[in-house]
Formats: sequence, structure tokens, C-alpha cells
Amino acid sequence: MKEDEFTFIEEQVNNKKSKKIVQSIKRLGITVIMAALFGAISALSFYYVYGIVTKDENKVPMPTYTAENRDSDSTVYTTAPTDKPRQKEDNDRIAAYERKYKNIAEFCAEQNNMLVMVSEIEDGINYFENNVENVNSYSGIIISKDDKNIYVLTQGNAAGRQFDYKITLNDKTMLDAVYRASDTSTGLMVLSADISDMAQDKKKGIQTAKIGKSSSLKKGDAIFAVGAPQGDMYSIAYGYICSDMVKKYLPDRSVSIFNTNVHFKSNATGYIMNSDKEVIGIISNSFFESDSETGCFLGITSLQGLINQLISGKDRAAAGIILQDITKEYLDMHGLENGVYIQDINSESEVLQAGLSVGDIIISVNEKKIKSVEEYTAILENLNVGEEISIDIYREHVQDEDKYKTITVELGKDS
Repeated sequence: MKEDEFTFIEEQVNNKKSKKIVQSIKRLGITVIMAALFGAISALSFYYVYGIVTKDENKVPMPTYTAENRDSDSTVYTTAPTDKPRQKEDNDRIAAYERKYKNIAEFCAEQNNMLVMVSEIEDGINYFENNVENVNSYSGIIISKDDKNIYVLTQGNAAGRQFDYKITLNDKTMLDAVYRASDTSTGLMVLSADISDMAQDKKKGIQTAKIGKSSSLKKGDAIFAVGAPQGDMYSIAYGYICSDMVKKYLPDRSVSIFNTNVHFKSNATGYIMNSDKEVIGIISNSFFESDSETGCFLGITSLQGLINQLISGKDRAAAGIILQDITKEYLDMHGLENGVYIQDINSESEVLQAGLSVGDIIISVNEKKIKSVEEYTAILENLNVGEEISIDIYREHVQDEDKYKTITVELGKDS
């Protein structure tokens, strides 16, 4: 190859290298300019935002030196002043929250003088064949008193006659108690304790429960639980009624059940108070599932007649019939003015032998019209074991001449 041709090629290569270097320098320059521009914009933005933020009182100053500490070279740091109105509002809310629960605790503690601890004692033999005492404890309330006795309403083993009982008053005084009566269907029991030898001033200090009315309770009403709602004596709980009253039909009576938002322990016993310091219900684990998130209680109004009978200690008359209220539409359909429906009958009941049947409608008892299960129960509570009663019934699905029938039966003894 000739020398001039080689020189031409060399010039072309050198020119391409020069162009690439120039392009790289241009790109680098553009990058530097853009970075500088971006930095300037960011600095301006930060300066503008920082200037707005630091205008308020929440600016945190840098560490400063004072004349006192300059020589010792110790720095005094100052903290940002707080938002005083907001902090005061938060403090007020916390204080109100604390007062609320303190007031509830004090309210429940005021009821302690009517509460007692019931000890149910059973003699037994342990693994080593030594005699031992098995003790179960329940809460109770002093439901009534006179100069000689106090009467305690509690819950426990209905077969109470095989146990010994002691009750402990709020001031730690322990008294021997005597079983009076119990009711299997509700699990309620009444004990009595002799206070005839007690000093008069101490007798006066014994507080009896003030009974209220549960019939007027409704959803949203506040309730306070005392006794042992969390399983421990003198534990407390509070909440509200969260559903309408539900009736539960038991032999010869019905009870009112109220659900609450309070979760009672499975071993809970206790009593429900209203804000007027009245007992309006009794905690009962017999009528709800043990894993339920809500606790229920029995309305006191539907139990008042039964409680009075238990206090008296007398045998209670029973027919052994589970009844149910009837709607007006059902009565109209059968041309009846009143009545209650027979849902079930105890297999050992005298009324079953006398001819009463499931599905019959009881119109009257002893010529008194029956419009509800409560009215039937009220009549029965005033009768005695062994007393004869007449029951007028209406029977469906039979000949017209057999639809109405009167049955006479002797009342048995309630368990």
C-alpha cells in the first residue's frame, strides 16, 4: 500500500476517536448541569418548606451554650414546647377514663355488706383413705332477715341436705348455715343462719338486698355484676343488656333470660344490679353455652314467687307441666279467648295419669282463667302439696263434644 493511502486511513481513525471524546464530554457536561439544576431546585424546595415548618412553636433549637456552662463545656439541650391545649385534652380524657372505672369499683364495693361467701362442705376419703373435707364456694346475697335468722339466696348443688354449709359475712364473721330449700330447674337454693346471739349493733349492720324489677329492662340498660362474676369472691363486672328478653319454659313456670355483653367465667355465681343499687337478676350458667362470648342472667321478677317459697322452707306443690304462652292469632284460630299450651309433661306426673296430654290448651285452673304461664304459676304457688285442683282444657283434633274437658288431679311435690 502506498504511503498517502495509509495516511488517509489514519486520519479517518483519528477523526472518529476525536468525535467520540467530544460526545462523551458533552454528555458529562449535560449530566453535571442537570445534577446541579436538580440540587438547586431541591435546596430551594427544602429551604421553602423548612421556613414554613420552623415558623410554628414546635421548632427544636440546636444545642446551645449558656454563660453558666460555657466554661465547663457541658451542653444544655432544650426540648420542643408541647401543644398544651391538646395535651390537656388528652390528660382530661385519661382522668375521666380512670374516674369512670374507679366509680364503678366503688359502686360495686358498696354492695359487699349484702354479699356472703357460701361454703358447701362434703365429707370424703382421699386416695390414701384419709378423711377429708371437700369444699365448694359460691357467692350469696342476704335476701331477708329477722331477729333470729338471716336468709341467704345462693346457687349450688340442689341436693343440699347431704352437705354442711357455712356462710362468711363481709366482715369475715363465719356462721353455721342450715339448708332450707332448693329448686332443681333453676339451681337456686336458700340457706338460713342463726344470728340470735349476735350483738344488736352488728345485726343492724347486716344489709339485705334491695330487690328491683326486671320486667322493665330493655336493650342498652347498664348492669353491674357483683358476687363472683369472674369466679373469685368480690370480683366485679359491668356492661349492658344486648338483646331483648327471652322466655325459658321450665316445669310449672317460666323464667326471663337477658343476654349481656359481659363474659362470665364458667364457675361464676353472682347478682346483677341496676344503677339504683337494686338486685334485678341472678347470674346463671345453666342457660347458656360455656364457650359463649356473652353472659346471661335470670330476671328477678320471674323468680320472686319461687324465692319466697324457698325462704319459707315449705314443700312446694307441683303438677310437672311445661307450658308455653300462646299468641292471639293462635287463640283466634281456635275460637279461644285465653289459654296456655302444654309443651311437655313429666312422665311421673299425676296429671299425665289423669288424662292430660301434650298439645292440650289449659284454659283455666280452679275456674280462674289462665292467660299466661306466669298466671298459672302464681295460682300454683298458693296451693299446697296434696291439694286437688281442677283443670279445664281445650283439645284439638277430636270430636266437637270432646274438645273441652275438665280434669281433677292431686298436686305432687316439687323437687
